[in-house]
Amino acid sequence: MKEITLWVDGMKMTYSEEELVAILEEHLIVTQKKRGKYFDVIPSSIDRSLFQEKRTYKYQEGTRQIILEAFDEVDKHPEKYAKPFKFIIPKKTWSCKTVGELKKLAEKLGDRIANWVEWALFLAQRISNGETWVDICNKPDTEKNYLLIKGKNGSCKVVGGSLYDGENRAASNMRIEDFLDYFPITLTVPAVVARKDS
Repeated sequence: MKEITLWVDGMKMTYSEEELVAILEEHLIVTQKKRGKYFDVIPSSIDRSLFQEKRTYKYQEGTRQIILEAFDEVDKHPEKYAKPFKFIIPKKTWSCKTVGELKKLAEKLGDRIANWVEWALFLAQRISNGETWVDICNKPDTEKNYLLIKGKNGSCKVVGGSLYDGENRAASNMRIEDFLDYFPITLTVPAVVARKDS
């Protein structure tokens, strides 16, 4: 077993690789909690059978259709979408940024801004993990801020809801407007994707 010796606060300390990994992982968990929320999305673990039957309620069915389209993208492009990733909702520490600034922030916090496929997989993972269709599609989102993602046409979309605006939008809500890079936007954080292999 390999050991590493370090000077820590004036003391000589020796650690195994496993001990150092455990210390760093614990440190990263604490740091991440301060910076925002992190969700593990593992496409292969999503129970696709939960999305086979048509939903009675309009918003649930709309979300199901987006998730099914995302599954098609995973199957067509497994090299791009089948690998696990972290879906990060950063803590908002600014008042207003442009869409372009939020995209650059996403690159600093992870790899880039999430696209519609990754957002749909995030919703599917939540349902697969036990959250209800009602929680995701019918009840107001519990997030403080909206999320900015890249839409199907390549422009940015605002999704989810904000506790601060009183609109009571659900987590699965996608606004119809496209948001261009120069557009200033409030109550919104970038949805960030981080992959281990990036």
